[in-house]
Amino acid sequence: DPMSLLDLRPLYPIPKLVPPIPSQLPNESQRFWQAVTTSIKEKRYTEATKLKQELEERQRERAKDREQKGEEWRPRFFKQPIEADGRPELSEEGVRALEKLQAGEWELKESDITGAY
Repeated sequence: DPMSLLDLRPLYPIPKLVPPIPSQLPNESQRFWQAVTTSIKEKRYTEATKLKQELEERQRERAKDREQKGEEWRPRFFKQPIEADGRPELSEEGVRALEKLQAGEWELKESDITGAY
């Protein structure tokens, strides 16, 4: 006989609090991957693959440039390393950004160090 270990039915996901795409910085996930996502949704898989490869190649180029300049990339909104249980810990800037988002303030200053855009 099947036995239920945990009833997940009463658990509902919390909606994400995300700025509209035009208000996002160029490196924010939804904006950064928007062309790839659109291509996938429109079943243009070859184009999606090409766009994804271009983004990833730019990321590799930026990482190589930083390495050659001796620049160390650090996450902007999270502390390193990740906690032992896998939870990321917000940096001071991450806490401030989250507080602003929760207040409906979408504006963020663009980072001086970028990954691929």
